[in-house]
Amino acid sequence: MGYRSLYVTAKESFLGCSKSYGEALVVIIGVPFDATSTYKPGARFAPSSLREASWNMESFSIKRMLDACSLRFCDIGDLDVVPGDVNQTLQRLKLVVSEVTNDGKKPLILGGEHTLTLSAVECLRDIGVIQFDAHMDLRDDYACQRICHATVARRICEAGIPLIQVGVRACSRDEYDYTKESGVALVPAHEVHRSLSDAASRIRDFQEEHGRIYVSVDLDVLDPAFAPEVGNPEPGGLTTVELLSLIEECRNVAGGDVVELVPSGGFTAFTAARIAIELMFQMQLD
Repeated sequence: MGYRSLYVTAKESFLGCSKSYGEALVVIIGVPFDATSTYKPGARFAPSSLREASWNMESFSIKRMLDACSLRFCDIGDLDVVPGDVNQTLQRLKLVVSEVTNDGKKPLILGGEHTLTLSAVECLRDIGVIQFDAHMDLRDDYACQRICHATVARRICEAGIPLIQVGVRACSRDEYDYTKESGVALVPAHEVHRSLSDAASRIRDFQEEHGRIYVSVDLDVLDPAFAPEVGNPEPGGLTTVELLSLIEECRNVAGGDVVELVPSGGFTAFTAARIAIELMFQMQLD
């Protein structure tokens, strides 16, 4: 890779079985950054926690009859972020992701805060975004910031990128009104609970319309009973089984991320690592 000065190689790779960059289809990039967090900071520690959790998990999937260690992925380590500077960090991430995609590979970002999604999707062309999230993140600005974890989806929409939000259950009235004006598709958490099959159908319809997709998983889409260690927990969320089932519906995945883990000694990192593994499986299907 040309931008080697922009990332720090991980001491131990995700799952401990990273392939070489040349043979990889999926490229894992850690981004230890949480400067715009507004409640519980600490997502900067997530990439290392995700990797540590992955070393203590079985890589073989009975459901898929596949071993994740057989997948063509390379963990290139963590982005060398600029502490406190979201714009410079996003620019650095964009340079790295651009090179990854230009090499015909698919980025999988381990956050870090949700703002990071913006850099990734701006590097891809002709995609739709599936956002699993408790919150809409559609504010025009928040805490005097136009680029932050609470505005990332708004900036994505303004870039003309189609968006479907799954699992949402918390927003401002202005955000809800914006979904009507902008055409953002919504599958709220209560609709997922009512009919998982209908939610899956909505995701399939979105993919048929927009082709290649980017999957962003904010861990607070899960109910706090399943993922308590997140930046902004919100009751009433999806179960782990519901989320993993919906991720299985994702096809033609051009990239993805797992964000907003705030590790504090619990076990949410294991859930996040499993989600990352399942995203890798989906990214290797096409």
